[in-house]
Amino acid sequence: MRATEDRWHYKVERGPDWLFVKVVPPSQDQGDTPHIDTDILNLLRRHTAHRVVLELDEVAALPPQFLEELVALREQLEQDRGVMRLTGLSAPCLEQFRANQLEGRLPTFPTRQEAVFGKAAAPSK
Repeated sequence: MRATEDRWHYKVERGPDWLFVKVVPPSQDQGDTPHIDTDILNLLRRHTAHRVVLELDEVAALPPQFLEELVALREQLEQDRGVMRLTGLSAPCLEQFRANQLEGRLPTFPTRQEAVFGKAAAPSK
């Protein structure tokens, strides 16, 4: 097993004006959560970016500390005039958002493209 498989890690892509970060949980539950707020801020600084899309497709559950760190990250980015958007949330994760009243505080989108444009695509007719 590689070292990155037993802890939270990130797959980073740079796009025009955006940093795309896929959040990858450990292969087995380690009982801890990432320090996503400081990790993502460090990635943004390293890439001199102010806009980030966090892709959470591989995250099956959102521990309370993880949610708190997402809120802290968004607040810090707003102070720095940055933007954070989330994609790929599963139905159970979206339900956690609703239960914690985070829908308006942490913008979520179905796809990366919709997150970049800041609005969900219109339903096809």
